Amino acid sequence: LLVGVRHQTHAQASPVAGLVQVQGFTLRKDSLTPAPYVTVTNLRSRFGTISADNGYFTLQAQRGDTLEFSAVNLQPAVFV
Repeated sequence: LLVGVRHQTHAQASPVAGLVQVQGFTLRKDSLTPAPYVTVTNLRSRFGTISADNGYFTLQAQRGDTLEFSAVNLQPAVFV
């Protein structure tokens, strides 16, 4: 089951106020091993990405956006 994401949020120089680059790793709850190929979707913008073999992902978002993490055979998770 997917439980969460260790992430860093930091501001990038951007013409859009409040835009941040979110990056981190998706992990399995039971083993804390990487969860590859997890779909990460920004629910406001509907843009998304897929985590790499090692669980790493990066995605742009506005501060306060909600990110949804989902994958086959894993319980979805939502973070604000």
